[in-house]
Amino acid sequence: TGNQPGTVDISLYSNLQDKNYDVGVVDVAYDNTKEHSLGAVAEAINKLSDVLGISAKATVSSTTEGNVAAGKTDKDFAINDVVIGEIDVTSGDTSGTLVKAINNKTAEHGVQASVDTDGKLTLTSNDGRAIKVNTGSSGGTEQVIGNADMSTIGYVQLNQTGSNEIIVNNTAGGDVVTLNNDLDVNSA
Repeated sequence: TGNQPGTVDISLYSNLQDKNYDVGVVDVAYDNTKEHSLGAVAEAINKLSDVLGISAKATVSSTTEGNVAAGKTDKDFAINDVVIGEIDVTSGDTSGTLVKAINNKTAEHGVQASVDTDGKLTLTSNDGRAIKVNTGSSGGTEQVIGNADMSTIGYVQLNQTGSNEIIVNNTAGGDVVTLNNDLDVNSA
């Protein structure tokens, strides 16, 4: 998909059944809900997996380009509209304060944070909901995460078993759906 919210309305055509299967309409939004996420799109596709021989997985994750810098996040720093607040952060988050502060509120915002050995911060959605990062108003969070735009709606990966030809149709023609990677794409 692209990285903007909107409507996902796709159907899947199977040449073995010579039939179109409507996946349904999902409004994808940065509203901190699974119902309006690519996780919901993947679940809708997976309801057809027995018939079509495909499975879908939503991946919603974002990583900083560089390592986390020492500094202080903004008091209004938030993930999915859940305020994380002002945190003193060490270079590479070696103290773990940034990751701990984010993960302490995972139940509220649905996002898990981690820092790799290079000091890069990764945010991963637990259930496929979009990740919306509000860095705050004073620039501290932007300095800590290297001006990275960590907001993302993610993408859905389709996996096929067998030799059935599946054609994905972007029924609504919306901007949220971008089809790639050896898929036959038909506009309805």
